[in-house]
Amino acid sequence: MLLRKSVFSLLIIIFVFGLGTNILFNSASALAATTDWQLITGPTVKVHAVIKPYINITINSPATIQSNLSVEGPAVVFDCNQGPGTYQSLYPLTFCIISNTAFQLQFEATSLVEQNTKSSISPGQLSVRFNDPSASSNTFSAFEEGKKKIIFETNQGASFTTQCDFQLDITYEDKAGTYEGAIFVEVLYQPTS
Repeated sequence: MLLRKSVFSLLIIIFVFGLGTNILFNSASALAATTDWQLITGPTVKVHAVIKPYINITINSPATIQSNLSVEGPAVVFDCNQGPGTYQSLYPLTFCIISNTAFQLQFEATSLVEQNTKSSISPGQLSVRFNDPSASSNTFSAFEEGKKKIIFETNQGASFTTQCDFQLDITYEDKAGTYEGAIFVEVLYQPTS
């Protein structure tokens, strides 16, 4: 009885193996017959992309001032409370720059004018230091009356965040009071055609 069951089991295994092999080989040849593809060359699709120059400069400061020059925006604030000398701004400006093209970042400072007496402090007493991550040293440089100052320049795209510091030189001739002025920020780039 045991021999009969073994022979029967062996016959079932041989039958299943034979059937599986037959299906495998016959399906492969049937698949090969139905997948006899031929290549016909179609038209060429051209790809055209126009990438426009992009420059995004964001200026942030913990201090903001609303003035008649513009709506509320970032401000450079000095607390000159120790008499004549050089004062650092209370907070640096934080610049976030993203660009895919070459550009120049330019600043132009106006005179600081006292609100009541109309006394003024010349732009030459105001200095700026832009912390250029690619420069080995960043020093303060004074503004000049009516002249734009190149603060940062790149001949390729750029993406970084940095700080810009200011200092103000006060002399004994600068009268006490609240002074206001402006720093105009401009970006110069050459559009591609």
